[in-house]
Amino acid sequence: MDGRFNSVAILDAIPNGEWNTARRLLDDLKDIAGYTAMGLHVRYFRVESTKDLQLAATSLVKEAMTAA
Repeated sequence: MDGRFNSVAILDAIPNGEWNTARRLLDDLKDIAGYTAMGLHVRYFRVESTKDLQLAATSLVKEAMTAA
């Protein structure tokens, strides 16, 4: 991924049924990345448990470690 360090990671732990600002942020950032911030990568992780959080963190660390 070319934009490892030009990235935004969204960790969404908002309970189901509540107004999901994390999803709104994801949609907004994807729009911005498409026409204003070329090269911006937006990562989204749904976090419903500690395990989900660990998997998200592991994924982000792996990306950072493989950066050129």
